[in-house]
Amino acid sequence: FVGRGTSRFTMSRSEYPVPKTHDGQHNFDIDQHCRMCDVRTCNGYVEWAFGKIKQDQLQKRVRGGAREWKPVGNASGIMSMAFWLDLYLSLKPTNNDPDSPFFVRADGKPLLYHDLLMDMRALFCKVPGITLAIANRLGLHGLRVLGYNAGRAAMGEDVAALQGGWFSDCHQTYGRETLKKILDMAGAMAKK
Repeated sequence: FVGRGTSRFTMSRSEYPVPKTHDGQHNFDIDQHCRMCDVRTCNGYVEWAFGKIKQDQLQKRVRGGAREWKPVGNASGIMSMAFWLDLYLSLKPTNNDPDSPFFVRADGKPLLYHDLLMDMRALFCKVPGITLAIANRLGLHGLRVLGYNAGRAAMGEDVAALQGGWFSDCHQTYGRETLKKILDMAGAMAKK
């Protein structure tokens, strides 16, 4: 859930958390993919740091080479990012290297896009009425779209656009009022 929840609550592109391959052109990139040091908890919420993205290869939106941090407030029950993060951290192989991949397989290798996609589809098949044929029509990008639409319904278009990194009339940095809305969004989205 952590990888998929990241896409939903941050509205991140599906290529953010994990690489496509272990070797070659699309392997783990410390400037793009989620590293150990890119996830932190703060005041009861989870924050994710985003580096290079497809629309900003030169990372112009980040300041001073630092990554762009996106906070995710806590939702109750099964939609709690903090719950799933704690569970994932208790199960994943230990690695203290801050630049190592955050999302890894049981063998310690980086989790791949295909792995994340297949895991998501397997979970969908556990829902009564969802067959493998139906699940195979669904992709990770749909979580970003779902996140945007749920965020927009819960908190308004400006806040959803700000969290998703789209053009917005909101301030460029998180002001106190906007941060509160962002942090309240996960709980409100979970109810939609």
